[in-house]
Amino acid sequence: MSRSKIRVAQFLAATTLTIFASGGFGYPSIYPTGTTIYDPDRAWNGYTIHPTPEGKGAVLIDMNGNVIRRFAEFTSSPIRIMPGGYIMGGSGEAVVQLDWDGNEVWRFDRTEQIEDEDGNRIWSARQHHDWQREGSPAGYYSPDSAPEQTSGRTLILAFRNLTVPEISDKRLRDDYFLEVSWDGEILWDWTLSDHVDELGLSEAARNAIYRHPGWNEGTQSADWMHINSLSYIGPNRWYDDGDERFHPDNVIFSSRSANIVAIVSRSGNIVWRVGPDYRETREMREIGQVIG
Repeated sequence: MSRSKIRVAQFLAATTLTIFASGGFGYPSIYPTGTTIYDPDRAWNGYTIHPTPEGKGAVLIDMNGNVIRRFAEFTSSPIRIMPGGYIMGGSGEAVVQLDWDGNEVWRFDRTEQIEDEDGNRIWSARQHHDWQREGSPAGYYSPDSAPEQTSGRTLILAFRNLTVPEISDKRLRDDYFLEVSWDGEILWDWTLSDHVDELGLSEAARNAIYRHPGWNEGTQSADWMHINSLSYIGPNRWYDDGDERFHPDNVIFSSRSANIVAIVSRSGNIVWRVGPDYRETREMREIGQVIG
């Protein structure tokens, strides 16, 4: 038996599973923590940064799970380390970049003003789920696409609360894209609800969204599309071959709730889309269906 199979067998043997009366396997009653399997010869060795539970900062760990450093400033993901030791992510109501010594080198919190828990008006980036720094469309470091560190544009996925009667009679938690300069100037922005007619939603889907847009009592708003990734297209062979839809500065996003992946041009139009109806074209029928 190979070493990897032995390790898997040992892991399973150490994990007690609760079997329900229905005959299916449920959640394990023992939850292993820390590094459970690590084969240095087969792993891509390095460090991992991730948020801790309940928004209590982030930790940088090595391959053995040892905590190298904690970053209490960061409370929301994604959190990324860039070349030069810069760390960037959500910190309270702002998107913040720190140097390795913890000094703030960049901040953006000027999407709009909101009320805090004490009723005071404060500025907020309203960032959720994603952001990208110019030069790194994939969202992680690559020798061929390193993010700008002390300059460049930043693409931010944010939200605003809007009422749009043609979508729903309930207040929407609407997805909002903005691109900001190093100096904090908003260079470009885009609001999802303005382009609902470009999303390929059927009449039945629009009706379902109107009646059940994903209402949340806590936020008193409806997360109707739930976009959870946003990126520049970046250099690609389709644009090099003359397809303007794939301009490197165009923006690609995915909607978890609607099963849509789409590209937005800098003029604001949705110029390429997959989903939500995967019967729409022969190519999408070959994909089958993407859910979530």
